[in-house]
Amino acid sequence: MFNDCPPISTYLYGMDAGPFTYIKNDQEFKVPIAIGIRKSKLKYLDPRDFFRILEAAIIFYEDFFGTEFPWEKYDNIFCPEFRIRGMENVGMINMTDKYFRPKNELTELSAFEYVHVVVHELAHMWFGDLVTMTWWNDLWLKESFADYCAGTCLMTIGPQKFKNRIKNPEQTFLGFLTAATEEDIRDTTHPVQVEVRDTNEAANVFDKICYRKGACFLRQVAHFVGDHVLKAGMKEYFALYRLKNAELKDFMGCF
Repeated sequence: MFNDCPPISTYLYGMDAGPFTYIKNDQEFKVPIAIGIRKSKLKYLDPRDFFRILEAAIIFYEDFFGTEFPWEKYDNIFCPEFRIRGMENVGMINMTDKYFRPKNELTELSAFEYVHVVVHELAHMWFGDLVTMTWWNDLWLKESFADYCAGTCLMTIGPQKFKNRIKNPEQTFLGFLTAATEEDIRDTTHPVQVEVRDTNEAANVFDKICYRKGACFLRQVAHFVGDHVLKAGMKEYFALYRLKNAELKDFMGCF
């Protein structure tokens, strides 16, 4: 039997089944963390390293958002042939297992991407899951924020916590800016917040404008209003719209 679930958006529900090896955190932590992975990939995974990354990131986000981790657990299921890098189901993310391979096949870029995806999906437990956008035109309210928060997390605690995986965490936002600029100069560019008429159109806004440019915009907002104002606004946003839907005007109203 499972406990009753709080109200969540239907697209955030997830259920996995398969011959996964299930590994629980080897140390007591405020949030129960576990990993599900194929036995054939297990030899390329350092569970202790993975758990320490998540513990550090959860502590950072709880302070950054002024809001505790909102779910009862956090499972991480690494799936074969997963079509995207990660998906933020409530309390359980799905993530590609392509990052688990012999060390001589991993580049510095793939090592960075792995950690970035891990902390990006974790940020969605707040931005996207605890508060979900009302409609896809506010997709940036979860994806731009997840990239911005992941970048800020890596920049802030990366040198101490992730130094074995990320040599230059200060380059995070430079990479975001480069990717955003390359996308922004094309004829297909669009505003960070764009009108989406139906769900078929929604797939078109999952791009570097929404993710990377939105993250760079939010970093400029933080510089303009000050980190303390941004943090206070996020705390109020989660308090007011917890387990609800929200729009741009709702978030801006919290400032």
